[in-house]
Amino acid sequence: MLWLYRIGLWLYGCGIYLAAPFSNKAKLWVEGRKKIWHKLEKLPKDKKIHWFHAASLGEFEQGRPVIEELRKRLPNDFILLTFFSPSGYEQRKDYKGADLICYLPLDSKQNAQRFLELSHPTSVVFIKYEFWWYYFHEIANRKIPFALISAHFIVSQPFFHPIWGAFWRKLLILPNRLYVQDQSSFSLLSAYGINCIVNGDTRADRVLQLRTEQFEHSLFEQFSNHHKVVVAGSTWPADDRLLIEWVSSAAGKDWKLILVPHDLKPTYLQSLQQGCGESMYRYSEQKQLHDNHRILLLDTIGMLSKVYRYGTIAYVGGGFGKGIHNLLEAVVYGIPVAFGPNYQRFAEAHKLLAMGVANVISDASTFGKFVDSFEEQPERYAAVSQQLTAWFAISGGSSQRIAEWLEEKSA
Repeated sequence: MLWLYRIGLWLYGCGIYLAAPFSNKAKLWVEGRKKIWHKLEKLPKDKKIHWFHAASLGEFEQGRPVIEELRKRLPNDFILLTFFSPSGYEQRKDYKGADLICYLPLDSKQNAQRFLELSHPTSVVFIKYEFWWYYFHEIANRKIPFALISAHFIVSQPFFHPIWGAFWRKLLILPNRLYVQDQSSFSLLSAYGINCIVNGDTRADRVLQLRTEQFEHSLFEQFSNHHKVVVAGSTWPADDRLLIEWVSSAAGKDWKLILVPHDLKPTYLQSLQQGCGESMYRYSEQKQLHDNHRILLLDTIGMLSKVYRYGTIAYVGGGFGKGIHNLLEAVVYGIPVAFGPNYQRFAEAHKLLAMGVANVISDASTFGKFVDSFEEQPERYAAVSQQLTAWFAISGGSSQRIAEWLEEKSA
């Protein structure tokens, strides 16, 4: 199996290089890796270095609370953050919580050895996904304290395949600590004799922090004042069409919609505005807000996690594509949430559905029924808030537990 892994990596690398002249993402992947070794050669020799690796932006957000907690505990230590994907690196290359941010070289025995020799980490943390054969083995061979955090496992993953699963499961015994998000992951790994610790979702600590941060905005307060509001975050075109159809219908006539698209390309935003006409208010235009504005288009980044507080109900996009975005950002405010059908890989979605505070929707009609269910049963809406408050009360602290272990191992 190892020779197939090596061939697969070689083909992957060749494919990226061949695609670089035609794909901006592939070009960034190639260009970003040209100066990795030069950056690593400048790492301090007299400091303890803690290496965190995230595949992309979503994984970074899960590791961020741990990074920031460790920084509080060990302010004089050095934090190295690596990304595999340009979508993570390009958005967080200026993140102030790390001392050096760079790409991770493609997995190989030579790259893993060179990377670890230059970075000489005191501890290593891989976040949620990314299981690299040579990096994992080289970290283990050097006996560096190594944690895999916020992991979530489902039976369809390669680790549990009847033919090649045994090969991949060898990686799961290499970390000193394997922190999983939920009981289902624990049960699945335990059935194969793999030790792990149920520690919850580290993003809970992050969203709890965001909820307490001061945020007042006159525009959102005016828009939502005395109205029922759906805040729809990280939406894609399929989500947008569904929500605009609903709020423009008789079923949604008493509601307002704050729409926060994932795609901020000017041509797409313009098409949304043209399709909605006078009912849409575009945030960036900063015009006078009128009563006939029933859709507020938030066409900027960085505000969504705080704008959810103005919602009566939340909708999280991505469920009609590759997968839903961050649910915890929304439900931390104690409001019910809806999303599309592609949610299977997300542990928090299964948990929220089991609690009865979330619903899977397929079209404008099913979303309308979801909204109506809370209008018809106000006591159910109050119960959702109580359930979520109680859940977050026991979900917090996972980042502190991981940072405590890292601090102990680096002493």
